[in-house]
Amino acid sequence: MKNCVLSMMVLMTLSASLQASTNFLPTLLNQYPQVAGTPAGDCMTCHTIDKWQRNSFGLDLQKWLRENYEGDQQDPQLRVYSWQFISEGLLAIEELDSDGDGVNNLEELENGTFPGDELDY
Repeated sequence: MKNCVLSMMVLMTLSASLQASTNFLPTLLNQYPQVAGTPAGDCMTCHTIDKWQRNSFGLDLQKWLRENYEGDQQDPQLRVYSWQFISEGLLAIEELDSDGDGVNNLEELENGTFPGDELDY
């Protein structure tokens, strides 16, 4: 019985993580269609080489989402954000310069460069 409960908990965690990841990239591409086909049009827009780690842009988005989330106050790692909420977060951090390279996030996305990499502007 313990193994069954543990297995269910693992599956629920993985399911939430996969669902969350499936909402972010389509929302990014829908909101900023110009990034499609550019280096900034994939998971690396928010993540580092280690896909579980976020770059500075991903951390700014994560911070906004966590601070503004009004749903069930479960563990932030298990939250599944709607594409509408993710879209609000992306809009909210457009004027930030997440990577500190002197170019704001919106300009970087419009140019197809990484808003989380100070060497790419």
